[in-house]
Amino acid sequence: MAPSVLAFVLFAAFLHASWNAIVKSIKIDPLARATLYNFPAGVLAIVLIPYFGLPPEAALPYLLVSVLCQIGYAITLSFAYHYGDMSQVYPITRGSGLALTLLLGSLWAGDEFDVIRWTAVLLITTGVFLLLAPVRAGLKFSWWPAVLALSVGMMNSVAVVCDGLGARVSTNAFAYIVAMYALQGIGTLIIALAWRGTVICHDIRKEWRRGVSSSLLSLIVYGIAVWAMTRAPIPIVAAVRETSILFGAVIAFVWLKEAPSTLRILGAILIFAGVTTVQYPF
Repeated sequence: MAPSVLAFVLFAAFLHASWNAIVKSIKIDPLARATLYNFPAGVLAIVLIPYFGLPPEAALPYLLVSVLCQIGYAITLSFAYHYGDMSQVYPITRGSGLALTLLLGSLWAGDEFDVIRWTAVLLITTGVFLLLAPVRAGLKFSWWPAVLALSVGMMNSVAVVCDGLGARVSTNAFAYIVAMYALQGIGTLIIALAWRGTVICHDIRKEWRRGVSSSLLSLIVYGIAVWAMTRAPIPIVAAVRETSILFGAVIAFVWLKEAPSTLRILGAILIFAGVTTVQYPF
């Protein structure tokens, strides 16, 4: 992975943790919250379609699977944040899908690893799961948010691999990205209205500013990630993105007032060690 690509992926990791913190801070109906951070980006994506065009037919199977996973990701994540803390949910969502992303990326995309790269992914994964531990006194760890977060991680891993492959077969990665965001934004709105009806409109009006901010950040983040996957192996990009766990821990401490712990500090060190190992001169 080139240093410039690494820098962009690390920046995207910070933005990813930031928009998750914004989403967690929005206290409204979970479906309204999911619509808030999916639909505005979908509207912007529709506006951008004339500039970037549509992806080729060869990318459509990847696109459709990704859209279904992304809609499920948005709704399930919103419910997970409704029932659990960010310090519980976020590490699980980011870490649980990494091993599956590695497997799928290796099998579907044909990315080859040597010992150094496998070591990097192992270090990052270990650090992620150390950050998962509920070690602070008084911190509740209920199974329901954990199950939801694990589901989010699985759906995200499938979407990441599909988007990386879809972007590779597209003549323009950004054409694939805007089409994906347009479809998932519309799809989330339709499901929310069918499930809750127009009652979600009140919640959306109340929190639209933070919702739009998180939505646009998510679009920028995923755009960088998919672009990076056209420049580097999919599992390596996915692994470096897991540094968002570290940024999330800092944001949770400063903004959401969640205290750090020894295991979480150790997890952060392992994640940085993994990122450094990825940059080992091959």
